[in-house]
Amino acid sequence: MRRFKNKTILVTGSSRGIGRAIAIKFAEEGGNVIINYRKRREKALETERMAKEYNVETLVVGGDLSKEENVKGIFGEIKDAFGGLDILVNNAGLGIASPAVFMEESLWNKIMDFNLKTAFLCSKYAIPLMMEKNWGRIINVTSIAGIHGMKFLAHYSAAKAGLIALTKTLAAEVYQNNITVNAVAAGLTRTDMGMSIFKMAKQFFGYQEDIEELASKWAKKHTLIGRLIEPWEVARAVLFLADPESSAITGQVIIVDGGQYLVETARYDEL
Repeated sequence: MRRFKNKTILVTGSSRGIGRAIAIKFAEEGGNVIINYRKRREKALETERMAKEYNVETLVVGGDLSKEENVKGIFGEIKDAFGGLDILVNNAGLGIASPAVFMEESLWNKIMDFNLKTAFLCSKYAIPLMMEKNWGRIINVTSIAGIHGMKFLAHYSAAKAGLIALTKTLAAEVYQNNITVNAVAAGLTRTDMGMSIFKMAKQFFGYQEDIEELASKWAKKHTLIGRLIEPWEVARAVLFLADPESSAITGQVIIVDGGQYLVETARYDEL
């Protein structure tokens, strides 16, 4: 069933990782996908080639989404190519670990821009296009770091918590136009960004295991399912929220973390 046939979807940060998985899953289900990148155009074109295998329309748009002039230009391209937009997935983000006391202000601002400001600006320009159709879906990809915080990620955790607040606020503002706004909070996922945490740990703490061994060891201890989340698993939750039949769900956060959030209470008897 191609439930997103004739729907136009923008997935920000979709040149790789979770964003790529989301774009491909929409294409599998008949959606016309707009693939966004900031620097890696060759990776975005690779995502486009994968999407085109499902006989859908595609568009590749580049630019720093934390700059309003870039966002305005991209939405102009979308309007010209497709006439409007049905679904926005705010997936673009960046995580760079740093202890709060050593964090430069420039790094704080960069993480805030890439994880929160981008979602605000894209939503700002997407909502009028959705209002024209009196229908729309906005799904923000946040993190469990935004729910309970995460060591060495004060900036990232704060930005992702802000994204959850933005989700709820926008849901309250646009419901009368049949637009729902929800979020998916991902746990540690097998992406370049996710695996970089283990690279950093190996570098700074001198672990002898290789990256895969560190990841496996961590997952067995800190999740209920005993492994990292795969990008396509996050994508499935996004498509569920984007489904036309999910109209009763808005202002909510779905957690996809393999039980990471619950693991300490769930495994108290295994200590």
